[in-house]
Amino acid sequence: MWSYTFVEGLDQVSQLPKGSVSVISKVHYVAIDGIAGARMLAVLFDLAPSDKEPPAPKPFKPQPLPNELKLVYKSAFSFAKDPFKLPKIMTQTLTSTVKAGVVSRFKRMEMPTAPFTAPATPFNDIISAARKWNTTILEFDRVRNLKQIMGCTLNDIILTICAGGLRKYLESKNKLPLKLLVAMVPISDREKTDTSAQGNKVSAMLVQLATNIADPLER
Repeated sequence: MWSYTFVEGLDQVSQLPKGSVSVISKVHYVAIDGIAGARMLAVLFDLAPSDKEPPAPKPFKPQPLPNELKLVYKSAFSFAKDPFKLPKIMTQTLTSTVKAGVVSRFKRMEMPTAPFTAPATPFNDIISAARKWNTTILEFDRVRNLKQIMGCTLNDIILTICAGGLRKYLESKNKLPLKLLVAMVPISDREKTDTSAQGNKVSAMLVQLATNIADPLER
């Protein structure tokens, strides 16, 4: 479910001061989301000169996993409480779909790509247990300046950079498709008042990466 790896020997990384170390965290999304993970890292990297003992963890007594019979019972009970739940969901979905179609026609907007319609690339293949991992370091001030110049969000800038990297890689392999790539991007469902550092409150949306556009400003 999770692992933390302490890394030394980073003196060959040009962007880092000599003697730097790193912590690589891998935590499954079923345990925490990005915001909870960031708050956990804030606790790990606390710079306050304090030797105060952390509070004792609260006892955790999880409920036993339900069997098939209990799942059926809970589903039936939920339906009995709100028998019109499914029709309401279907009505809301249909209404949203019609609204999106009308808005896209009047504003001449391109509709989001449907699932499983992205073009074929070398990434769409059977994967093995082997992994290659790389990273880069971006100066936050530069990214924030780009955000302010372009009048968009930080997420827009990062997705544009990722799209540029994918485009450059696929071009080098002569595998760049004419059709744009699509990424599944996690979206936080947390309220601004939610300060908990645990749990998973995340959804996802399909985002067009515009890898078919060479100009980064237009992208």
